[in-house]
Amino acid sequence: MNFDYDSEQNDLREAVRGLLVRAYSDSEQRRSVVKTDPGFDEKTWARLAEMGLLGLPFAEEDGGMGAGPVEVAIVAEEIGRVLAPEPFIETVVLAGGLVAAVGTPEQRGEILAGISEGTTVAVFAHAEPGLRWSPTAEKVTATQSGDGWTLTGVKEPVPSGARADLLVVSAVVDGGTGLFLVGGDAEGLTRTGYRTHDGTWAANVRFDGTPAQQLGRSDSPAHPDRTAAVERVLAEARIAYGHEAIGAMDTALRTTAEYLKTRKQFGVTLNKFQALTFRAADMYVSLELARSLALWASMVQEAGGDVVQAADRARLQVSRASRHIGKEAIQLHGGIGVTAEYSVGHYTSRLTAIDHLLGDGDWALSRLAEKVDSYPTVDPLGAPYA
Repeated sequence: MNFDYDSEQNDLREAVRGLLVRAYSDSEQRRSVVKTDPGFDEKTWARLAEMGLLGLPFAEEDGGMGAGPVEVAIVAEEIGRVLAPEPFIETVVLAGGLVAAVGTPEQRGEILAGISEGTTVAVFAHAEPGLRWSPTAEKVTATQSGDGWTLTGVKEPVPSGARADLLVVSAVVDGGTGLFLVGGDAEGLTRTGYRTHDGTWAANVRFDGTPAQQLGRSDSPAHPDRTAAVERVLAEARIAYGHEAIGAMDTALRTTAEYLKTRKQFGVTLNKFQALTFRAADMYVSLELARSLALWASMVQEAGGDVVQAADRARLQVSRASRHIGKEAIQLHGGIGVTAEYSVGHYTSRLTAIDHLLGDGDWALSRLAEKVDSYPTVDPLGAPYA
């Protein structure tokens, strides 16, 4: 398989990198941005829209660029490289992905165009207190009232939920799990924002008879079950978050390697100690294994393959690598690695947050283990048995 980017993809990577490096040239700039609501730089968000990045995966007829998963992966990796707090995956991949998958032509045209232009920040309100990483809604319920719907219940955590102009909400309906649209100014909607340990912002979102619009059109009186669509979009987001983690791990490794070359102990730089050099080499191996799996998963997604299983495989390797690289980066730096003024601790914190978004490595491993009997058997030469 060819894992090299073509010339256009390389140009995209350099353009995105240039924009984000200027916006977050050092860790202090990011810290100052995430301290205040909404937790990201609105000007940088507008520049991402001007470059067409917020509409990358959407069809051109819906106001997007018509690009694929690999292009989304490139942007996500560059976001991770500088820990940019902009809600790219939350808005474009999750909320936008659901609208693109099940929305009516009118909904797609209005919402996806707004996301692409940077005028609409949309997020997916799906996680519920006490529940972990399920594609179904359990406690937030939807009730049909005349021609409309109302929602009742609590969603938490909702990344960037306090800032969002539009919420795509999963809720329990007679047919299973339905999807609904709720405006940020809707009656009966209460949003309480807070900072998470990695510096990003999330919210507790409470619905109390909140008016909602059905996402998509139902051809029957019962609302159609959208569990399959949610499962697929969550898998696509896991792959994108994996690429964000790749960017963060790459920077953490480079920062650590540079530190070993400059920090002196007993009169020599730390890279003269063979044991420390071996540990840095192991970090590099973990990074490249994770990078290969994440790129493979994006290629499976682009080819229309089993994106859910590919996402689980990538999530497992990325989880293992991020834990390894994050811990080693701090340990090889020593005490400075855990200070708020130094960047490595922030990268490790973000890697930890990504690992627990939408399902961690142990969760992915258990899902893969459940399907082990369905995998083809391969002989030592690599050919499947008949």
